[in-house]
Amino acid sequence: MPFSPVEWPTDSQVMLCKVPWDASYKDVVYFASENARNDYFRGVAQDSTSVKIKHMTYLKPREPVTVNVPYSQCYQYNYLTVENPILPVPGEVTPPILFYFITSVSYVAPNTTALELQLDVWTTYVYRCRFGTGFLERGHYPMRELYISNRRDVSRINPTYLQKWASAPEGLDVGGEYPVCNHEWKDVSNPEGGGWKVIVTSTVNLAADWGSKESPNLETADGQKTDGLIGGCNVYSFTAENFKLFMEAVKSAPWAAKGIVNITCFPSGLLTDGQNVSLGGVEANFLGETPDGTAWFYTGNIFQQLSNGIPNRYHWMHKFFTYPYSVIEWTNYTGSPVNFKPQFCRTWMNGDTGEDGVLMMYVQSCAANPGMRVCVYPWGYGGNFNPASGGMVEPINYEYATMDGNRMGNLQAGFNTDVSVWFQGFPQFTLVNDEYVNYLASSVNSRNFSYQSAGWSLAKSNASAQLGYDQTMQSLAVAQQNKDIQNVADVANGVLSAVGSLAGGNVGGALMGAAGTGVNLVASNMQFANTQNLTASQAGQNFQLAQWANQGDYQNTIAGINATVQDAALTQPSIVGQSGGDGFNLTNGLMGIEVRYKTLDAMHAQIIGDYWGKYGYAFRQIVDLGRLNLHQMEYYTYWKFTDIFIENAACAESDKDTIRGIFSKGVTVWRDPAQIGTVMPYDNRPQN
Repeated sequence: MPFSPVEWPTDSQVMLCKVPWDASYKDVVYFASENARNDYFRGVAQDSTSVKIKHMTYLKPREPVTVNVPYSQCYQYNYLTVENPILPVPGEVTPPILFYFITSVSYVAPNTTALELQLDVWTTYVYRCRFGTGFLERGHYPMRELYISNRRDVSRINPTYLQKWASAPEGLDVGGEYPVCNHEWKDVSNPEGGGWKVIVTSTVNLAADWGSKESPNLETADGQKTDGLIGGCNVYSFTAENFKLFMEAVKSAPWAAKGIVNITCFPSGLLTDGQNVSLGGVEANFLGETPDGTAWFYTGNIFQQLSNGIPNRYHWMHKFFTYPYSVIEWTNYTGSPVNFKPQFCRTWMNGDTGEDGVLMMYVQSCAANPGMRVCVYPWGYGGNFNPASGGMVEPINYEYATMDGNRMGNLQAGFNTDVSVWFQGFPQFTLVNDEYVNYLASSVNSRNFSYQSAGWSLAKSNASAQLGYDQTMQSLAVAQQNKDIQNVADVANGVLSAVGSLAGGNVGGALMGAAGTGVNLVASNMQFANTQNLTASQAGQNFQLAQWANQGDYQNTIAGINATVQDAALTQPSIVGQSGGDGFNLTNGLMGIEVRYKTLDAMHAQIIGDYWGKYGYAFRQIVDLGRLNLHQMEYYTYWKFTDIFIENAACAESDKDTIRGIFSKGVTVWRDPAQIGTVMPYDNRPQN
């Protein structure tokens, strides 16, 4: 008669006992070997609470087994073993011991009890099965592989391994807000301690001689190339201290300052200096090229930082260092933070400190108008693992064209500027212009002409009045001369008339004629003199009036010119450039990036940590169970296969289906039966 799960030959030996696992197969034990299993039950047999029954025969398949043990004793047991020392015969493949769960206990008689049994297929046949490949949904296998790959050290976590072993989504509730567990500050405004520089864009060549307000000079900008862009303006850079000196210097030459169209501050560490130049006696530089990929910043070890937010007992569960359980947030306080998934970060070693696992923050910039911007992104983010080669994805070197010729570019594999923190709207400043001085300088030629014109008008008018007076006096002199001639003629005529009268013997007539001539001459001279005096007096008066009027006109013209100058002195100062940009962040020392390390809150971390400790990670990949040890962890290992191939088994097909079902439902495989149900999930570490 064969020895099988449904038939026990005569002289079979039965043991009733208690074991810490049950027929649900949620927890099973996988002993080191079949012999180790048998040794365990031999130990159980030595327990005084166990019941040993000899010479039993079971000949009624699928019916209860009747034992001569009181009911009050039987209901304490949940397990039964059967062996027949005589069997099996040579060639028989039946296990020497069969193991059963006691699923029901029924009273039959005072010393007789009926037991319903269910074969423990796992304990009976698992050591006679050879497993193949299966689709592992979840379990401790990827948990252990990730932990071992990372050398059991948080600080040595490799994002490549996170992608390989911990990338399957879990669908677990991670809560709402992510608390900040640590943070770092990277000052973009002061890379390498350089501080800020002031960039001045001008339509005027500020390096030329400005002249003076009495003799101003203005020279048009030559234009230049900056960052591959060509512009007609000249672009200069100052240190902050020298820019203050420049403002003082250019105050006396507002006609030159009028050409300034933009004044912007920019991080000096992102600039190179062009040709040195003196602007009004102040040292400056033509703006050079912004370096391609400059100002490297390094974070601390990102996983070490994140570990501050994860309870210590879960640190060995490295999936906590992946998104959505951890996130690295960059913000420059403009309202648009950028989040990075740790598993896609490419980590480096800080050459200065020797610290490993850091992010390399790559900075690219453009200092030329228009579009002064700076972007910062983690070097190689999202491109660190090539599943095909198992290594890093190679960068692309390429040539690109700019307005001043071709350049070489290097494109790292990853998201690059798609995940950048951008700085733009740098603070812009104004420069105050003295419009009075500017007026004096810009009107110096026209004012000189007006002064000269007024002087010329005065001289011309005075000359005209003098000429009129001189001509009148000349006319009077000529009239006097003519009068004198006339007097001589009149006297001569009178004398001749008297001589004629005397010759005619008319002495009285001669005397009377001579006397009349004399009287007439005196009267005529008196009248002439009066007229001459009047005319001379009027000419003098007119001359004086003309001089007074001319001087008044001159003074009035000069007063008008001076009034215009005085009005210009009250002209409000103007500004060049424009105010704008984000001055708030600069003023408050926030022109940089805060790197925030964020993890789950404590409650959700505990919920998920305990879940992973109990059931491992989601995996959803094919694994070859035949090449693996069922024990991956120190105390127990969870396996859940969608399907598992059993290559060979010394059992019925139905028993193989049962074993497949055990894996399909999910099973916790224990090393030591005594530890079942006693181990906290976070204490079940991967085995060494």
